[in-house]
Amino acid sequence: MVAGPVNHFWKLGRWPVWLPQRKFRLEVTETKPPGHVSPEGLHPILQKKRLVYAAAPAALLLGLFGCGEVTRAPAKSSTAGSEGGAASGEASNGGAGAVVDVGDPLPRPLSVSAAAGEHLHEVSGGHVGLDNRVPKLLGKLIVNVSSGNGVSGLYEFGLRRGFHVYAANVSTEVCSAFDDQNSFRAGDYLGDCRLELLDGQDHSPAIAVGPTESVAQNLARDLAELAQQFPEEDWGYFLDEGGRVRWSDVGFVGYDAGDGGTTVARWAKTMRLYRVVSLSGPRDNDCSDHAPHDGETFDPSRPPYDAKCPSARIAAWLDEPSLTPAERYYAFAGSANTPDYGNILFALERLGYAGEPTDVLATAVPYAGSHRFYAAEANSDFSDAKYWPAFGVAWGVPSENMAFAAAAAAAK
Repeated sequence: MVAGPVNHFWKLGRWPVWLPQRKFRLEVTETKPPGHVSPEGLHPILQKKRLVYAAAPAALLLGLFGCGEVTRAPAKSSTAGSEGGAASGEASNGGAGAVVDVGDPLPRPLSVSAAAGEHLHEVSGGHVGLDNRVPKLLGKLIVNVSSGNGVSGLYEFGLRRGFHVYAANVSTEVCSAFDDQNSFRAGDYLGDCRLELLDGQDHSPAIAVGPTESVAQNLARDLAELAQQFPEEDWGYFLDEGGRVRWSDVGFVGYDAGDGGTTVARWAKTMRLYRVVSLSGPRDNDCSDHAPHDGETFDPSRPPYDAKCPSARIAAWLDEPSLTPAERYYAFAGSANTPDYGNILFALERLGYAGEPTDVLATAVPYAGSHRFYAAEANSDFSDAKYWPAFGVAWGVPSENMAFAAAAAAAK
């Protein structure tokens, strides 16, 4: 077990415990602790909200590194998979035909020298791991954002297909889309609240999250701890020389039972991620037609939302430009999830996700290039194995890794 620092926000599964002193937050911000997300890494429209860093240079420093060819050091066990490998994104089966961005240059090759097998650890109330028996280690980190310990079928999916996997224990439910009078919160409220969870800067008066409680700093701290204790697993690969997270090799997945699917999509606007995958999200609008659509095939002439929905029913962040390229966004929606099915599909249209809404259980891989997936589900995390071909497309999994995982599952 990795002995990480005590951090109440990171460890509690529901409502977080905030550090209330704004003065403390300002002092920590000025020290630029590892994992902070400074204005250099955020879109210019967000920088004007930073008081402490108002004079910082405007260069976009985050997202300089990312996808590309990775190599693996020989494992200490003769049972390891084939040497080398590339996160090329060109895959058949799980990844066939997927639109995959492989552009960002790597800082150095990935170097995992651990004995072939599962390597599982616990850190800050969550679970992390990798399995280097796969044919190709991808040099990508999946961060599963959820309340609880984050372990689910999705954690297993990433673990068996060449990813480093981090199951974060994060509550994102504090940013409610509705106020006490059940009125929708439009404007900047939702975007600012969700962003403060990420970077701990003072975006929103509704919550008080300091940098030491933020997702960015806690992830950086945990990766540094893992890198120190398990250097043979190369968790440090996801940190830059200053100890900050290299976001362009990191993908977020979140489930909207706790607002995670919406929150990770909002975060992707402000940094260049490898992937963002929303489950039963994103939402942050009240444009659904509120009618049942369970079992229906999507009809673009009759979408389950108001295509002329007024801006007062739409969170402002949906219209912000994004640092994560559009082709890296994916989402899953349940057609039986009334009324949020309509809200999710409206958000995907507004955000410009690729393709048309596609039933992944009635359409063959690669789903006509769509990144908008749905199925006859209610509010779901889509962690059942029948959705794993779609996750293979969303995460750009090479075909040999998909085949390895299928063989391992069949052998159980």
